[in-house]
Amino acid sequence: MNDEQIEQKLVTAHEKEADERKMEIYNLGWSQTEYAICSKTSKGYLTSEIDSNTLEITHNMEKY
Repeated sequence: MNDEQIEQKLVTAHEKEADERKMEIYNLGWSQTEYAICSKTSKGYLTSEIDSNTLEITHNMEKY
């Protein structure tokens, strides 16, 4: 899997996690690195990270 595919997988999982937690994303990718994305949502900051070797994605929610 190339970097572009990894990034797309991460963004898709990030949006799905926000949807499952019933959060509205206000600013998708407010902060983003190669393997992590942080968005401002209706409930706080949602951060998702992907391990480029295992493709395992973790999510973390931090309230404002």
